[in-house]
Amino acid sequence: MEQFVRLIILTLLVFVGFSCTRDNQQNESYANNQPDSCLVIEKRAKKWDSIISNTLEYNSLHSKEAQTTFLNLAYYCTANKKSPEYLIKAVQLSIQDKNYMQARIALEFAENNFMKSEDFPMILFMLGELYGDPEQLNDPDKSKEYFNRLEKEFPNSTWARMVPDARKWIGKPKSEMFK
Repeated sequence: MEQFVRLIILTLLVFVGFSCTRDNQQNESYANNQPDSCLVIEKRAKKWDSIISNTLEYNSLHSKEAQTTFLNLAYYCTANKKSPEYLIKAVQLSIQDKNYMQARIALEFAENNFMKSEDFPMILFMLGELYGDPEQLNDPDKSKEYFNRLEKEFPNSTWARMVPDARKWIGKPKSEMFK
């Protein structure tokens, strides 16, 4: 009986040891492929950008797949120069899908991680619009904060020049814009 217990314990130790070794090999393999992973994600992002750009009819499955790919590039490959651009595309698709919380989270990520990007003024403008729209996040004070920051930090940008018109629509539904 004692030998049987020893055999079971030895078998368990061998199994656990093998399992841990295999997990470590997989983790090392993943870590070694990180730069390649960003290249793969960027390639997928380009593919989805092309699909979305050339589609005449809206497809929610394509939109969600593109958003996921664009956000993966932005979140996991922040050093990639295209990351802010693809994040903005994901935000536009999120807004189109009425997923305003995802748009907010992505834009706030961009606000904290892409301050040096040439797209940063656009990011601030988009945050101002997202908060200012009553059908979206509906926080006029937060909207004004983003617009003020944009005008202060980037007074000569195209986006800052659009703020006076955008301020007129804070708190008003888009349906009023087209009357």
